[in-house]
Amino acid sequence: MRKVTREGLITVSGAELAARMSVVCLHNATDTFGDFLKSMWMNKSVEQAHAVLERPDVCVTNQSDKDEQLPKLLALDDFSKRMWKEAMGASTPGFDA
Repeated sequence: MRKVTREGLITVSGAELAARMSVVCLHNATDTFGDFLKSMWMNKSVEQAHAVLERPDVCVTNQSDKDEQLPKLLALDDFSKRMWKEAMGASTPGFDA
């Protein structure tokens, strides 16, 4: 639900979001549940998403994966800015990020 820009990760919506992702509900879940998931995460910042996912009531199959991946989420916005700067600086002569 995000794209990388010079400013970091920004929310996408509408046709761009539809082209980037889809939610396919399985078993007894309805499309309404898919819409709920989209609305739940659409406007959350990285910090807000981290706060939700780190709570003990978010159960995972492998706790060590959760412990390892959550800190990476907090670094994702800064990482995307650095990668944007490197990519644009390398491919665009005179680019001043």
